[in-house]
Amino acid sequence: MTFIPQKIAAYTTAELIEFMQAGQLRLADINNLKNLALFSTGELMEFILADVCTFQDMQRCGLHYKKQNELKERIALWDIERGFWRAAQQKNSTEGYREYLEAFPAGMMVERARELMGAAEEEEMWQTARQRDNITLYRHYLSNYPAGRYRYDAAGRLAELEEERDRLQHEILEDMRLSPWKYNRSLLSKLIYGGNADDTDRSGLESLPEGDVAARYVKMGLTISFDTLREQQIVPPGITEKELMTPEFELPQINNYDAFPLDRTDIYFLGVARSGKSSVLSGLFNAMTTRGNWRYHPNINDMGQDGSMAYYNGLVRAMTAKKPPVPTAFDTINYINIDVPRAGGTRHTAELNFVEISGECFSTLADSLGDGAQAWRNLGASRVLSNNNRKVLFFLLDYNVILGNQDGITLYDQQQALQNALTIFSYDGTGKNHTTGCTLSKVSSIGVILTKADLMNTSDRKQRQRIAHEYLQNNFASFMDQLTDACRNFSINKADGYLPYVLTFSLGRFYVGNTVLFDPTDSMDLAATIERLAPLTKKSFF
Repeated sequence: MTFIPQKIAAYTTAELIEFMQAGQLRLADINNLKNLALFSTGELMEFILADVCTFQDMQRCGLHYKKQNELKERIALWDIERGFWRAAQQKNSTEGYREYLEAFPAGMMVERARELMGAAEEEEMWQTARQRDNITLYRHYLSNYPAGRYRYDAAGRLAELEEERDRLQHEILEDMRLSPWKYNRSLLSKLIYGGNADDTDRSGLESLPEGDVAARYVKMGLTISFDTLREQQIVPPGITEKELMTPEFELPQINNYDAFPLDRTDIYFLGVARSGKSSVLSGLFNAMTTRGNWRYHPNINDMGQDGSMAYYNGLVRAMTAKKPPVPTAFDTINYINIDVPRAGGTRHTAELNFVEISGECFSTLADSLGDGAQAWRNLGASRVLSNNNRKVLFFLLDYNVILGNQDGITLYDQQQALQNALTIFSYDGTGKNHTTGCTLSKVSSIGVILTKADLMNTSDRKQRQRIAHEYLQNNFASFMDQLTDACRNFSINKADGYLPYVLTFSLGRFYVGNTVLFDPTDSMDLAATIERLAPLTKKSFF
């Protein structure tokens, strides 16, 4: 392009600068054709910033003194502004350019900053979409930049992912049927409601294995409607969307062993973390409160407070909410007093203490009997066990573990924890060998409860018993032998040949979202077993 003097008024400052850089024009020529004083202070600064002239050059061209003063002030301001601008250029990001614009909303480089910030925003959005490889993010990019630099790449990859969508939806629906426990509320929320289009929420996906269908589904920005889950019978008619998305049921818990009641029968539920102790109690109390004749017995302290009532009510409500209770809090012992009136209207009652000890405490026993025993004592478990109440022990084993569905808990963890606990129960007394007055010397009955028996895929009681005995023989033979020896040594379960009772337990069928349709059958059976084992007397056994 050749400079035409007659069109001087039509050229922009940027065009005039280009002519000067090409050697077609000098500052003096511009001044002769159009007095420099007619240019704004900002336009004059553009000449200086482009290095086509200096302030002294403008002085030599006779720039008006008032304009010179204005220009001096702008140059002084630029000395400060320049540091911010250079920092923004080095960052070359939306954040950097935004910082410059906020500091200098009328600065020399405002237009350039806005231009570069727009380019940076597009680049960042594209890089995020490419990195996440996400349908939602590709759509978001194309919506914001229909004529963008990467529109063809985005449209091509989007088409590929949309072809894969139908296949993935079929896979994830099948996975939900086979492994509903994997789809907790957090993951289900991402699948139903999706993530933010700018930054898809990936928290909670790290625990899923590489290539897992759920992780791929969320990463691609796909969603599944509640209606689809209902139509595909992933969620039954008895569970609403609100119930499905309700958080897991939190329980108020308190470590209140100092007020532990005496002259009752203690029913202990013992197992590692997430073995199902709270779920067993929840099903048991819900069933017997609504269908049986069990009665909560207050245990009010000197302050007029009952530390167990809120915990008991929470266990009962959990099944009404169709959500199993969350595991017992670490370093917690919970107990609940229940009175069971004798059938036939007699005045005799079985007075029971239901005791749940934190599963994490059992995990410490699996690590080291020495250190674990100290943790056991620090928690207060020894104090609770040392009373002279008659005791019934139920050891809980999680059938879910053998299916590989219990993160962080293994068959070995369960066996070692319970074996070490049984060792403590055998030698926590007095005398030469510490067996006099030990916990097992006060135990009248011992049982093993295999929890999450719904995963056995049969409701037949005899079939479940056969599966349970095979499971225990194949995976817990050492513990079961030790338990049988303890029964024989301390005359426990004498009427049954010194063999521990074996029961299976399920709350009912579980669905995605950690939601359950409560079936009280196993809870009622367990209640009947407890009533049979517990003495109907108000007098201490010892």
